[in-house]
Amino acid sequence: TTTTTTTTTDSPTISRKEHGLIRAMWLRYHNVTAATQTVGYQRYRDALQEMLRDDSNHMGDDDDKDLLAFLADAIMILHCDDEHGYQFYDNENDGEPFPEIQYAMQLLEQCLEVDTENESATSQSLQPQQHPLCQHLYIHITEPSNAHVGQAVTAANGLAAAARTTQAQHLQHMPSHTYLRVGRYHDAVAANREAHASDRAFLDHDRMPYGPGHDLGFWSHAAVLSGERRVAYDAAETLRAHYRRHPDEPDYPNGELGWHIWRTTRLRFGDMEEILQDDENVESIPPRLWPYTQVLGHYTKGIALLATTKETAAAQEELEALQQAMSTNVDDRYRAVAAVANASLSSAVEYSRGNHDAALKLIHMARWEQDGWAYTEPPAWHMTVAGCEATLLLLLGRAKESIELFQQDLENIPENRFSLYGLWKATEESGVADLATLEKLRNQWMEASQWADDKSELSMVPHVCPLYYN
Repeated sequence: TTTTTTTTTDSPTISRKEHGLIRAMWLRYHNVTAATQTVGYQRYRDALQEMLRDDSNHMGDDDDKDLLAFLADAIMILHCDDEHGYQFYDNENDGEPFPEIQYAMQLLEQCLEVDTENESATSQSLQPQQHPLCQHLYIHITEPSNAHVGQAVTAANGLAAAARTTQAQHLQHMPSHTYLRVGRYHDAVAANREAHASDRAFLDHDRMPYGPGHDLGFWSHAAVLSGERRVAYDAAETLRAHYRRHPDEPDYPNGELGWHIWRTTRLRFGDMEEILQDDENVESIPPRLWPYTQVLGHYTKGIALLATTKETAAAQEELEALQQAMSTNVDDRYRAVAAVANASLSSAVEYSRGNHDAALKLIHMARWEQDGWAYTEPPAWHMTVAGCEATLLLLLGRAKESIELFQQDLENIPENRFSLYGLWKATEESGVADLATLEKLRNQWMEASQWADDKSELSMVPHVCPLYYN
């Protein structure tokens, strides 16, 4: 194709394509208010679509790929909102992508020359076509879907390799969204370690990078799933220090949601005494009176008390304090996750009293609440409630039902060592599996625990659900 240029007396020569992009941006922002921004985005999308259909706008492969990325991005933005996050997939149609999202995926696959039929979660290959924006968007558009997330593995590998020697901290972080969803937890740890190092360089020069709390929260969460105790603790400690210096900085998780990641990581590793000691440490006091932080503080202390002292009365006091904080203070944004905290601690208290039916009903309610949440990473709650319900079913002698729930959890969080261990033990307890099947499950759990700090098998045993400390 030929390139057409337009010249004016007071501006440099611009191409027809550049003129089209300027016009698209003008349509996106001209006379647009917060109330009408969706209309602006729709006009922007339509203008880009018109450009893509007009071959005379193209200036070569690289610029064509930019246009593919811009259009895909415009479509994706129109399928997001602050309340529900990504709305890319139709849950009422077997989780299939909405038609416009399917088109956006095709644009990105054209940009990256994706071979969707030969992708695998363990692939270490790199993308034949490197385009950071297309790789970034392809990770986001596939990550909410169990069926599609594996298609982005090669894009994630390529982006990780390209960003490694830069200080593009968000691009260094982005591959971990795919790695976390396909069970490559140690690779997610490595990506966020690199991103945090770049974040640190910005912060050391009094510049706020994009989402440093997000990178740290992700780093700690991935390390928990990988069994890397010390890494998870260090990331959570650094996250607290960040919130202490920047308590009001927007992020996900922000200070209110993430302050007690320090404690929830210790719940996952069974370090209950540290949680109780944290309550006596002046450094553990949040810099703001965040209501949800208070809820999570009572939840973690209540679970730790049940695990260490077996004092149901003391845990009940924490539960009542949690409920009081919920009833008066918690922001609407955190009511759903506070409800899970309430039901989970309530279930643990009822179990400790021997009220097993009540405990099971409460944890089942918590699971249904969590299952209805919009997709986000890292998750708002520190563990899947399905793993806790499966654990309680196993403790109550209902091994076959436990197996089904552990298997369901592994579909959503593949190769996670907590549910692999639970599945192995539930299968063993069921008495229906042969020795070869049990050995296979054990080996799968051991493989998932290869990055655990202590390599002895006894020390690697995870606390599948800390609510029922057993």
